[in-house]
Amino acid sequence: MASNEPSDVPTRTAVLEYRADATDRTLESLRQDVNRGFGELRGEFGELRGEVTQLRGEFTQLRGDFTELRREFGELRREVSGRFDHMADRMDQHLRWVITTVITMGVAIVGANVGILTVLLRAR
Repeated sequence: MASNEPSDVPTRTAVLEYRADATDRTLESLRQDVNRGFGELRGEFGELRGEVTQLRGEFTQLRGDFTELRREFGELRREVSGRFDHMADRMDQHLRWVITTVITMGVAIVGANVGILTVLLRAR
């Protein structure tokens, strides 16, 4: 059964080739977009990695600074404690001196008054 109609195989082949070429172009475009996207991501990850490294360095520096401040605070605390201990000793010495002086002066005043009274009463 032969047909008198012209064959449309060449047209169909041309359409399929056109569609295949369009598919190839689309796939190539998508491949380029994906590669560009991955390149951008790699760049962003590189930047983030750099920022993380920088933050890590800053954290290490802050930890060192904190350790130094803690050491200085310990030294300052020991120095202040030493000064307060010294002041307490000096206050104890001062208090003993005041008490001794006050008692001595009180005894001297009482003794002087007794001596004066004795002299005054003998004279009568």
